[in-house]
Amino acid sequence: MTKTTAIIGAGMAGIAAARALNQNGHKLALFDKSRGIGGRLATRRSDTWRFDHGCPHFLAKEDRFQGFLDDLKRADILSDWQAGGRIGQPGMSAAARAALGSLPVTGQAEITDIAQTPDGWRLSDRNGPIDAVDNGAYGAVILALPSPQIIPILARADITVAALQKVIYAPCWTLMLGFESPLGLGVAVQPIADGPLEKIIDEGSKPDRAASVVVHASAAWSRQNLERDKADIADHMLQLFQAATGITTPPVFISAHRWRYANVEKSADQPFIWDPARRLGLAGDWANGGKIDIGVEAAFLSGHDLATAMIHG
Repeated sequence: MTKTTAIIGAGMAGIAAARALNQNGHKLALFDKSRGIGGRLATRRSDTWRFDHGCPHFLAKEDRFQGFLDDLKRADILSDWQAGGRIGQPGMSAAARAALGSLPVTGQAEITDIAQTPDGWRLSDRNGPIDAVDNGAYGAVILALPSPQIIPILARADITVAALQKVIYAPCWTLMLGFESPLGLGVAVQPIADGPLEKIIDEGSKPDRAASVVVHASAAWSRQNLERDKADIADHMLQLFQAATGITTPPVFISAHRWRYANVEKSADQPFIWDPARRLGLAGDWANGGKIDIGVEAAFLSGHDLATAMIHG
């Protein structure tokens, strides 16, 4: 009987691994600390507005990821965007849900410990072993998480992976603004070369969106202000947005979100990690063979290629 593989993390790396393993007949159990799935493929909703406040769109450089995006477009989950690339419909989170399909995910499950037993892998949260079918007898475990979240889990299992120590992440504060009427920003994405802001995204340029804007702070500014209160950050970033655009129209909706592990500044020098003796795999946007600036594509390729190695190994 094929044993179940546990996948911890239902962002793009975990989703890609799950898709490939499921298509090859593997039994799976997925866990994520959040209520939803997708990681930075996130869409914040209010009564009137919708914000893709993590990854604003998909861009593909390699055929494997392009094929994945083509599949989602044929299923009417993605559409082309005037700023380039493709966007999820009705939001980026829809792409994550469609990609995972009917595979169930146990949400609000923050796995803190993994341990090998005579029968297989056991997962625990802060309260002890989790209540899940096959726990203690998982045939393999995949940690599809940012490397700073993987390291302490492995440390408690007395496992060290040198490649993880090299990875550096940049945080990002994002601001979500909803307005009563369009602002006339002129461009869908406005990069900002210097200063505390990195780019301004006109969410209203996406289909069926009310007047809304997402603002990304720079990595340096986000680091300096990482632990500040969200309400203070929202007020401060609103002032920065107004200074950058000259728009003083007060927003009707305002909220800030902190992405602690938003972008990889220095990646590991391998696309994934697979220990066949332990049946332990590691994947994420941090594991992209030394490349940078390929965003969610790196996570997809890492999870997909890890699953391929497991299937053929």
